[in-house]
Amino acid sequence: PTLTGNGDSIDGSTQPGAQCRDLWAGGAHDLRISIRGNGSFDGLLLSGANQTVRGVALTGFSQAINLRPSSNTAALYCNYIGLLPSGVASANLQGVVVSGASGRIGDLGVGQGNVISGNTEHGILTTQGSTDTSIRNNFIGADPTGAAARANGTGMNHFNGSGSWRDITYNLISGNTGAGIRLETDDSITPSTDTVRIQRNRIGFNRTLS
Repeated sequence: PTLTGNGDSIDGSTQPGAQCRDLWAGGAHDLRISIRGNGSFDGLLLSGANQTVRGVALTGFSQAINLRPSSNTAALYCNYIGLLPSGVASANLQGVVVSGASGRIGDLGVGQGNVISGNTEHGILTTQGSTDTSIRNNFIGADPTGAAARANGTGMNHFNGSGSWRDITYNLISGNTGAGIRLETDDSITPSTDTVRIQRNRIGFNRTLS
């Protein structure tokens, strides 16, 4: 379905028993809402301003979440994208596709990180015209405990022209079949501000560096 209303929110964390935990402390989220496709259509299409998706597991879609060109300041927190609530992989073709402005995929607060793993092609794909994307505090290619791989084809990639990133900060990017972070040779990323900040990530290790 397409979310068109400014401020629209889907919040599975309000369900009894649901908890958004600190992934870096080894605490997997406890999610009670699972949205499943059959591989032939997209999941959630965000087309408005200030929309939020929190506390759901999305599996079996062509694109689990697409931040459309008209999307502005969408926020994705505490989701499993490519995993069932149990942490078992159940692939989407693409995890998160970003075509809009100021998409926030995770953030640095406790419980705000997503687990984006087990997707056939990309965990996160930014595309031509996307701007000011930030990717923070997520597990990309790992299970919810950060101890084992749940591979995406590629962790994250920019494809098909130019776009801008704000930062890629404090993510666990490990276990993917291909590259953790990839840029196509004929594409370009520019900074939202002074520089593109790729910082404090763990790439190729498990959560505890063991």
